[in-house]
Amino acid sequence: MKKAIGTMAAATVLPTAAFSFAEFAAARAGSFPSFPLGCLSVGGLILCSLKHKSERMSMSEAIGAFAGYTVLTALFPNPGAEAVKTWVSRASTAKRFSGLSFPSRAPLRTRRGFL
Repeated sequence: MKKAIGTMAAATVLPTAAFSFAEFAAARAGSFPSFPLGCLSVGGLILCSLKHKSERMSMSEAIGAFAGYTVLTALFPNPGAEAVKTWVSRASTAKRFSGLSFPSRAPLRTRRGFL
């Protein structure tokens, strides 16, 4: 039982630390989202207590639920939304200038000329 609690604690602490680092790197000065970090910590504690009380909940279910909760918590604060917006705009810009896309409005050539 101690191994299960230690595994769940590690599965709670590591994503929370990764969330803190990612949000700190994406946030501007003075705009660190401390409320979502607190929600993430409390959510991890709630999942640990549910795992401890419930016999039917497996470890992989609890870790998967916390991973999904971490992703959703990371996307909703302003730094997370800005990071996703920047990532999508860079991906669309890189695709536009990569030279791998075909021209969408190129004229079709036939035996008699262009259509």
